[in-house]
Amino acid sequence: MTTPIVLRGGCACAHIRYTSTTLPTSMTNCACIQCRKASGSPYQTFASFPTPAITWDSNREPKYFKSSSFARRGFCDRCGSSLLFQMDKSPEIISLAAGSIDDWDVKELRKPDVYYWLKEKATWWDVPENEARKCEVYPEEEMEEELRLRDGVPV
Repeated sequence: MTTPIVLRGGCACAHIRYTSTTLPTSMTNCACIQCRKASGSPYQTFASFPTPAITWDSNREPKYFKSSSFARRGFCDRCGSSLLFQMDKSPEIISLAAGSIDDWDVKELRKPDVYYWLKEKATWWDVPENEARKCEVYPEEEMEEELRLRDGVPV
């Protein structure tokens, strides 16, 4: 039995397209310097999914680059669209750039519930006053693990 497709998305030029068999497990905003540079905006919104839920159409996957010592980013090599962020320690989770989702056919998308890395936010941008959790960095237990990875200490 085939699992139904819940949502679709892709890059700006439609060279790279994907489908998902689930809705995102979380939606987050990241205001770190790398996400700001990659998105060209004061923060980047990510929709996280179990990696097996995402299928790349026509065997056209994003190109990847190592954006830090602990993660990689995926993009379209034709139009440059930012498509994903994936931490080395969590290959079972893929965080798609939420702006790449074809949201006109998905009514059930949750709203982002956290802002990460506000310590690095653009000085000209004010964080919205809403119910979303605000974090200066990542939560401490996640950060400790990432710092160990950055420093080459086995986790």
